[in-house]
Amino acid sequence: MADDVHVCERCSDNFIVNSKLVCCKKCKKSYHSQCVSVKDDALKILSKSNNFAWICDMCKNAEDGACVDDNGGQAEKNKLKSECLKQKEIECLQREKCILEKLVTELENASQLQKFKIDVYEKELNATKTSSSNSGMLQKTYKAIVYQQ
Repeated sequence: MADDVHVCERCSDNFIVNSKLVCCKKCKKSYHSQCVSVKDDALKILSKSNNFAWICDMCKNAEDGACVDDNGGQAEKNKLKSECLKQKEIECLQREKCILEKLVTELENASQLQKFKIDVYEKELNATKTSSSNSGMLQKTYKAIVYQQ
């Protein structure tokens, strides 16, 4: 194999152009993020921050695939966990917002339909009243004509 071809240390597959990969801070070996169960939100944080580094299973002692700072500080691990939780909360709230927007739209449509039905019923009622009123006038006219003759 050529020296310039990089492969995942876990699955031995080549990295394609758009592969998501993570490199161990200590041994510098590369892995597909999905091969080592590094989620996209953690990858974003790793790529944007110089304060965090990922350590592979072979290099870490008691860590469980967590992101740690260069000194292995617990505060930094907690900060990363907090960021991940915030991101998940944001995603959850966005899904809830989408659902609520759909419900509001459905309620607005139902309200418009009810208003339309009310308008139709009012027109029918007015037509019935007008018809009844005309019928009453016809009866009066009929009686007036019949009894005058």
